[in-house]
Amino acid sequence: NHSGPQVSNRFSEKLGTYHEGFVQQLIEKACESVKQAKNNMEPVVIEVRKAEFDLGVYRRKFIDGVVEMAPNGSVEVDNDLTVISFLNQYRQEIATWIHYSCHPTTTDENILSAEFPGVCTTLLEKEEKNSVVSFFQGFCGDIRPGLIENGEFYRGSLEEMISTGDALCQSIKQLKKEPSSPEKHIK
Repeated sequence: NHSGPQVSNRFSEKLGTYHEGFVQQLIEKACESVKQAKNNMEPVVIEVRKAEFDLGVYRRKFIDGVVEMAPNGSVEVDNDLTVISFLNQYRQEIATWIHYSCHPTTTDENILSAEFPGVCTTLLEKEEKNSVVSFFQGFCGDIRPGLIENGEFYRGSLEEMISTGDALCQSIKQLKKEPSSPEKHIK
């Protein structure tokens, strides 16, 4: 997400210093979460909802025969927002998956953060206390947040990162009020 600790020693230290202890802890926590999920399996109903969310802008543009990092509105981007809800037998939401194609790069503040997707997932988890919310970044190699001023991209502030995550959260909350696709029962 451009705002987390370095997890490989194969990259330049300019991207962050690799720390073996952190990586081991990350692996252990990931394995523990898989064990917890396996031990807490239950039947669910899956609801799928889709909408458009207008955040991403194509980030490459030919200028004087050179490809520049610049907003290019003439190239279509994938603004599909997919929200998949997993409901238990009591119709309580126990998990939500969010899929959206946009680099999580609203700010370049020197902080550890989960960027705008983390703001969104945190807000949604506060609404649904026992639900785990996950964000899946789609194919977005050339899509970044549309923070544009005078025809150029700019890096936003922490407040803009938070407001972008909140805007995504509000769109998802509104979308969840809409009818879902035909339900699929998974055991």
